[in-house]
Amino acid sequence: MSSGISYLVEQWGALRQVSGAFLLAIIVVASAIFAGLQFLFRTRLESKDAIIEELKSKLAHRTEDLEEVRLQMRDLAAPVDHAPPTDAKPTHAAVPHLVEKDAQRDVSVPEALAYAELHQWGLRFIDAAGTDNNHINERTERLEQLAADGELTIWGKRNGVGLWVRVPAEHWLNNEIEWFGLLRGEARSLSRSGSDVELYSALMTSKLQVERHFAPPAPLFMQILHTNAAPIAILQQRIHEARARIEDMDATDTTLAKIRQDMAALAHSKDEVWQNNKMEQARSDLLKLWEGIYRNARRARLKDLGNPSPFPNYFRSVMEKNELLAMIDDAIARLDAGIEGRDVPPPTRFGSD
Repeated sequence: MSSGISYLVEQWGALRQVSGAFLLAIIVVASAIFAGLQFLFRTRLESKDAIIEELKSKLAHRTEDLEEVRLQMRDLAAPVDHAPPTDAKPTHAAVPHLVEKDAQRDVSVPEALAYAELHQWGLRFIDAAGTDNNHINERTERLEQLAADGELTIWGKRNGVGLWVRVPAEHWLNNEIEWFGLLRGEARSLSRSGSDVELYSALMTSKLQVERHFAPPAPLFMQILHTNAAPIAILQQRIHEARARIEDMDATDTTLAKIRQDMAALAHSKDEVWQNNKMEQARSDLLKLWEGIYRNARRARLKDLGNPSPFPNYFRSVMEKNELLAMIDDAIARLDAGIEGRDVPPPTRFGSD
C-alpha cells in the first residue's frame, strides 16, 4: 500500500516539473476524449430509443391488424343479414319465421325441389335429377317430412279435380310424392301401401317457405353446379347395370335410388343421338317400363298393417318377369344400336314404327 502511495507522490512531483503548456494539452485531450465518449454513448442511447419507438409503433399496427381480422372473422361467422333497405319491399328472406297463413301458393312442387337442389328458380325437376352426384332423393324426402311436420304447406287438387286445397299434414304419413310425375313436371301424391285412398295432384307450395328451409350455402362456400347429364357412353353403361340389378332381383333402397337417378339422367340427356326419332322412342319405352317396375318394387318393400305385401321384388310373377325383361332388352338393344352408330332396329315388343 505504501509503495503505491509513494508512486503517486513521485508522479505528482514529476507533473509539477512539466511545463504549463504540456498540462494544458493533456487536459484538452482528456476533455476531447471524454466529450467523444459522451457523444458516442448519447448517440447509442438515442438510436436505441428510436428502435424501441419503432418497435412499439409496429406492435400497435399489428394489434390493429389483428383486431380488424378478428372483426372480419366475427362478421363471417354471424348470420347474413338479409334485411332490405327501408324503402324496399320486403323480400322472402326477410321473414325468418313464416307462419302458415302468410304462405302463398306460388310455385309447383317440381320447381321447388329443383330449387332445393340447385338454388335457382325457374329450373325443372329433371334438371336437378339429371345431374351427377345429386341429392334430389334426400331433398324430396325432407320436403315430405317438413310437410308432415306442418312446417311447409303443400296445396293440391283432391283426386285431380276441383280447386286447390291445403293437403293435411297427416296425409304425408302414409303417402309420398310420386317420382315419375315429378320428372314430367306434374307432382301428385302416391300411397306408400298401394291402398285406395284420397290423393292429391297438381301439387304446389310456397317460395317463401322453400327458401327458408332450403337456403343456399354461404357465398364463401358455394360451388359451381353443372346441370348436364352424364356422357352418353357412361349413361349406356349405367343402363346395362340397372338391367342386371333388376334381373338379379336387387331391390334394396340404395339400388332403387341409384337406378332412379340413372333413369332421370336418361330422361334429361340432351345428346344429339336423341335427334333420331327411333332413339327417342326407345328412350321413352325404357322410361315407361322402369316406371312400372319401380312401382312394383315399392309395393314389395312396403307393409300393409304389419303384413308383407304379396308382390315379390320387381315382379309379381315369373311370367311378368320374363315379359318385362324381354321388353327392356328390346328397348336397350335399340339404344345400343343408336349410341354405337348402327342402324336402329324397329321395336319387336312395342308394336310397329
